[in-house]
Amino acid sequence: MRPEKVKVNERTSNREEKPLNEEFSKLSAEYCRGWKEGYMKAWSKAHKGEKLEFIPNCETVGNCEGYKCGFKAGMKQVELNIR
Repeated sequence: MRPEKVKVNERTSNREEKPLNEEFSKLSAEYCRGWKEGYMKAWSKAHKGEKLEFIPNCETVGNCEGYKCGFKAGMKQVELNIR
């Protein structure tokens, strides 16, 4: 049996180790990629001609996973920021 990979939590001084679930990391990366692209698309529609200088970090919403869900969440965030 192969040992699980671990990720060190650098925020704690006792260097607590947490298991790294590769499938979750992949879904999380896809979600954030979708979030970023959705944010950029919604921004470009709402602010015609203005340059996007800052993209906030992706924010997870409940148990939403994957690129498609992240894309929708990124677009929604722009709508909330405009209001």
